[in-house]
Amino acid sequence: MVGDRALLSRVHNRDMQPRLLITLAAFMTTALATGWVVATDETLTLATGARIMFSVGLLLLTTIATVALTVDHSRWAMRVLSATTLVSATVAFVAIPSPAWYVAVTGVALSVVVAVSGLAEPLVRQLPPPAPLPTSALLLMLALVSTPIVVGALNGTRPAHLVLASGSVVLAWRYGQAGPVGLWSARLGIPLVGLWAALSSPPLEGVVIGVYVATLTALSWTRDTRLAAVPLVTHATLKPVFAELAPAEILAEAGYDEHGRRLENRDQQ
Repeated sequence: MVGDRALLSRVHNRDMQPRLLITLAAFMTTALATGWVVATDETLTLATGARIMFSVGLLLLTTIATVALTVDHSRWAMRVLSATTLVSATVAFVAIPSPAWYVAVTGVALSVVVAVSGLAEPLVRQLPPPAPLPTSALLLMLALVSTPIVVGALNGTRPAHLVLASGSVVLAWRYGQAGPVGLWSARLGIPLVGLWAALSSPPLEGVVIGVYVATLTALSWTRDTRLAAVPLVTHATLKPVFAELAPAEILAEAGYDEHGRRLENRDQQ
């Protein structure tokens, strides 16, 4: 806790603000420029719907990671941002040069410098959080948010693909609310919609979607994923007891005497 307090004080220090701004600007610019490239590059053999799905998914995942880095200083956020940078670098490699391409390449280069040079390292908490989220639960939410990127990259444009991509994002949000509805929706809904999407795809794309959905399903059925959404908490219930068995000071504070009669009623008698 002391280390985390020291981290928070350093982040809000003027010396740390430039590091934070450079880090956020590098990764967000890269995601935005990559989405621009995907949306406008005609050499990419993707339908319009798949382009939009991919771009929105990449921007959403990057935004979530940057918020987690800024607010919670999570180490996993830097790992996710490094992964999104790798995706952007792959897009830049297969796309042709354009104004958006040059911005994306510059953003990728700056993001690599930030990740490799340790510029953002002081922004990351050094101690684990008091109540860390289980790894399987975190992976499930991140994988659900990443579904539009996967489906868009596979050129999924049919209704099943749209339902799978958008529904996964909604389920990630619902599961993050910590309740049985989100958990069971992921356990039962993802396999059904995923099977529909796999059968609606060409053979190779269908296999990839099937493996991805099977991974999501396996994550949703782990013990830690269940406990993160539905913790084992025993709810207290009210049960009557004899007044003579209760401590006198508790009865007096509640307004009762040692026989369970209200004090004001006894005074009137």
